[in-house]
Amino acid sequence: MVHAIKCAIARPDLVSMECIDATQIPDLAEEFGVGPVPHTDFNQEHTLLGLAPEERFALELFTLQEAEGALQGEEGHEHDHHHAHDHA
Repeated sequence: MVHAIKCAIARPDLVSMECIDATQIPDLAEEFGVGPVPHTDFNQEHTLLGLAPEERFALELFTLQEAEGALQGEEGHEHDHHHAHDHA
């Protein structure tokens, strides 16, 4: 939840957040399909369950997919360009 709050404060033009305490407002929690385990819902397209490191939160926010899936796409990246090296 802290990561979502930070994003909403840093970029209120792009990110909004609401916090629902499932034990305090069970009807609303049921409507959103959340429980006592932290749920982060990104545009109702992707859900992150539990607490996550900031890096994982950011990756899933930007890709709207699980971090593992997003990282697997990067592993297959082939360089099709050359790097200049200075061999002094």
